[in-house]
Amino acid sequence: NPLQQAQATLRVGSLQLAQGDAASALRTFEAALQASEDVELRQAALNGLGDANVMAGHADEAIRDYERAAHLNAATHGGLYAAYHLAWLQLHGGHQEQALAGFQAVRDGTDAELAVEARLAMNFAWIAQEDTDQAAFELDLLGTDHFSAHQAARANYYRALIAQQAGNSTEAAARC
Repeated sequence: NPLQQAQATLRVGSLQLAQGDAASALRTFEAALQASEDVELRQAALNGLGDANVMAGHADEAIRDYERAAHLNAATHGGLYAAYHLAWLQLHGGHQEQALAGFQAVRDGTDAELAVEARLAMNFAWIAQEDTDQAAFELDLLGTDHFSAHQAARANYYRALIAQQAGNSTEAAARC
């Protein structure tokens, strides 16, 4: 079955990426992309190519891959994943407004886990812009009851940065 073979190829690419072998992962994800017309599989392959290109230091190629994945269907998990990683690349490239719009689209999407990640990323961007009021407002809206331990630690760190920027070093230290 060609679809099952392409899915297995995706898993191999993911393992190569996890082992830090970006060059092999790029070849493997490209093979998976060429092996199927299934939209979800193609999105996964394009996202894998984007991730491998990021690892290899090829930001422009990663942007192209994530844009292609999101273009296939922006509402799926693969499309939202692509939009989230594309927004991070935009943020690191100095395109904060574009990045915030991308994070907002992911936040408003159907994937709850990525929505939390997008809100936290938006906080990072606002804190970097010294818009601590917006960052604090968004953190308050987010709450903490559905955070993973890692997400809760990031939210607490952002609250410490907000306190530090407000001149409250005691609260900042208590949150660290």
